[in-house]
Amino acid sequence: MKNHTVAREKKRAFVRQIILYLAALVMLLAVVLVVYAASSYSILRAEIEQSAENFLQVYGGELKSRVLQMDRILQNLLVQNYSELQIIRGAEESRRVYASLSIKSYIADLLRSDDTIGCIVVADAVYDVCVDAAATTLNYWDRNAMREYAIACAHGDKTPTGWSFVQLNNQTYLTRSYIYNGRAVSAFTSTADVLATIPPGDYGEQTFVLTDAEDIVADAAGEPLLQMETGQPLNIVASARTLMVRYTVYSEQIFLHSVVQNLSVWRQVRSSTAVALATIVFTIFFGFLLIRYVRKQMIFPMKAMTEGMQHIDKGEYDLRIEGEFATSEFSQLKETFNKLMDEIVNLKI
Repeated sequence: MKNHTVAREKKRAFVRQIILYLAALVMLLAVVLVVYAASSYSILRAEIEQSAENFLQVYGGELKSRVLQMDRILQNLLVQNYSELQIIRGAEESRRVYASLSIKSYIADLLRSDDTIGCIVVADAVYDVCVDAAATTLNYWDRNAMREYAIACAHGDKTPTGWSFVQLNNQTYLTRSYIYNGRAVSAFTSTADVLATIPPGDYGEQTFVLTDAEDIVADAAGEPLLQMETGQPLNIVASARTLMVRYTVYSEQIFLHSVVQNLSVWRQVRSSTAVALATIVFTIFFGFLLIRYVRKQMIFPMKAMTEGMQHIDKGEYDLRIEGEFATSEFSQLKETFNKLMDEIVNLKI
């Protein structure tokens, strides 16, 4: 009798193990799904970041070439007009006028052939000589603001070093000034023209931001950023939904940032990856359905039959296995068992 009870308990344990094995299988599939999804996410995000970096390498490189060309133009102006630059601070007014006209003509011809720079201003503090020329037509206020800036540099009121961003007459310019002994040669290019190096197009949620060494925003193109303001620090923090890549246009002076907000990595999912993820999800779903089906069609009927047999085993011979089973196997087993019990009881009588 004891061995019979132990064997019966083992059979009940075996039935429970079916559910446990199925549950373990579903859990393993869930782990596979999480690992595969996390791996796919990290790979796709890395690809998006690499794509943004490559983009900045191309157009940031063009911007860097433009800045270097602006620098060369200024240096050539200083070399080619060395004599005229000395004359404009001489005592003879007629010679100063002639030298000023010569410098203006040189700058105008230069900017007509190369519009890399928007405007060049030459200012000398000795006789307050100021000469300028622009690649395009400037209004009086913009031109005057640039002239005043160059004159302030010549007088030592402003001492910019290297490339910097300045706001003049509500316009932001990338500028550089060569200042020496009361003379300033300044180049100005609006940040809108600088960012025009990036060709127009639909870049989605991408924003291109020009900043200085302190990450102060000079200008931006692309998708507007609500938390960004010109003249204020670029307070963008990289996160799961925000990607930011930085490119050095000019060492420790000019930087170009690519900011992607509302980043949706899963939009970039390849069809094969999507199919694999969908297959795993469907398999997990099917596993849950299988567990539910086994519990309903196998575990519950077996439990009902086992409980009925236990009562009969205790002497309740009038009892029979009750209930309707959805499967033909358990229905036939119930009917056969009840019929056998009837015959056994009749034989005993």
